[in-house]
Amino acid sequence: MAMDVEIVSSLAPAAPILLYEYGHALGQNITDIWGGMNAIDSEDAAAVASISYGLCEGQGFFEAFNTWEANGMNQAAERSSAENISFFTDTCDYSNEDNHCASVNMPAGSPSVVAVGGTEPAMSEFSYNPAPTTAYRKGEQMAWRGTMRGASVHFQDGFQNISGCGGPWRCVPDISFASDPFHPAYIVVDGQAENDSETSLATPIAAALQVEIDQRHGTRKGSVTSRLYQLFSRYGYAPIYPGYPTLYADVTLGRTGSTGWTVTPESGWPATPGYDWASGIGTVDGWALSDVD
Repeated sequence: MAMDVEIVSSLAPAAPILLYEYGHALGQNITDIWGGMNAIDSEDAAAVASISYGLCEGQGFFEAFNTWEANGMNQAAERSSAENISFFTDTCDYSNEDNHCASVNMPAGSPSVVAVGGTEPAMSEFSYNPAPTTAYRKGEQMAWRGTMRGASVHFQDGFQNISGCGGPWRCVPDISFASDPFHPAYIVVDGQAENDSETSLATPIAAALQVEIDQRHGTRKGSVTSRLYQLFSRYGYAPIYPGYPTLYADVTLGRTGSTGWTVTPESGWPATPGYDWASGIGTVDGWALSDVD
């Protein structure tokens, strides 16, 4: 919660912030998350929402959703979309292996939200390096090992008709941003400095970018999930104009698997060229996205 507020306020300093408090830490449950989403929807006071929490759709270490609960949360996201509220949520700060979750987290599994995964610097000494002799480009990113990924057991969508998703079911993540715990963001909580990371950092980064885009265009863009895939279908990883930055940067290194030290070539899911479960489409160039959106 504190991280979302601090990150959004630092990256989009002119944006007014509304804070909705429901539950806390591991005491949070389905009712808390659902209640927060319903409040955001019913009050219709926010243009962009950032939720850095979730629970496993199927059977998992944390409390799981049944179909009725998942549908209720998805409907709240759909209503927010109809009100032109952009919803961003993290895939989870624990990989599927750590979380013992065979599907994905909610609300990330809803087609009406942008599910944000994580990256880490390719040169990080703590990264699992699948190709230690690779000559990395400056600033190159690899998939963060803790990203939760996969396909929903409840929802399908009509816009992820791309290679790498693996069928009609909703796949996550959609896009990815910085999450590496060894290269964290530093925030101040109750006067004390803290460092925060993981997909709970990536989500407010993505939300802050959407706030800046809304401010630049003077309008609420609303649900942007399908739009991200429309733009990917149109531009891929090519520049949007000659000599201009690419809209998306493909993440082709690293893999998900574990937030511990047990990532192996056999665990998790690898980042590959194009869309994949490790990083989604990849990372986004904010200025390019603002120019075409």
